[in-house]
Amino acid sequence: MTEFNAFATGAEASIFRPYAFVALFVFPFIVVRKVSADEKSGAFESISQSWRSLTTLVLAQFGVLLGVFVATWVPGLIVLGVGRVRGESVRMLLVVSVLLGHLLRAALVISLAMIFAAANRPVRALILTLAFSLAMLWVAYMGQTQGGLIEQLAQLTPEGMLRAFDRGEIRLDIAYVFVIAVASNLVLAVAWMHRGLERGFRWAVTAVVLVVTSALTALAS
Repeated sequence: MTEFNAFATGAEASIFRPYAFVALFVFPFIVVRKVSADEKSGAFESISQSWRSLTTLVLAQFGVLLGVFVATWVPGLIVLGVGRVRGESVRMLLVVSVLLGHLLRAALVISLAMIFAAANRPVRALILTLAFSLAMLWVAYMGQTQGGLIEQLAQLTPEGMLRAFDRGEIRLDIAYVFVIAVASNLVLAVAWMHRGLERGFRWAVTAVVLVVTSALTALAS
């Protein structure tokens, strides 16, 4: 039976392994709290019916949250720097690949949490985001321990695709899929934050975005 290892196993990658859990289980709290706080403070009131202003706000929120995640890399980078000064071998290409994988994972979770926070109450939004994170890990676990068809299906999940970056493979096709997914999530976040739209119209926008996203991601296969 294959030993379960949801993330990277290299020496450099091991330093950054905790950041996967930070993205999956810590940042959902931060995102939901940020969006809820902005809504309670009235930040959405004056722009909630303007597509342009609301899009700018959502992109700014996303950029700040992703920037905070990147800032958490500093301790790991310091450890790598100290190791290099001491003469230890550091494979920089592997480091870049692993960090890119973490960035894509965080971007996906943050953008998804923004949708849930816009469409639901804070507690429900948090539960939905954490359920998504747990589901990704569970599928990765089942794929590595069961093999066969489950293993093949697990490779199509976000965690399964990101495993290539953990091995030092910078896969542009996978990065493309994640960028499309994140962009789609941000469009949906704007739609669900727009207070001038009927709920039925929001669901219609959601359906259209999902169809377009599916078509665009199919181009990567």
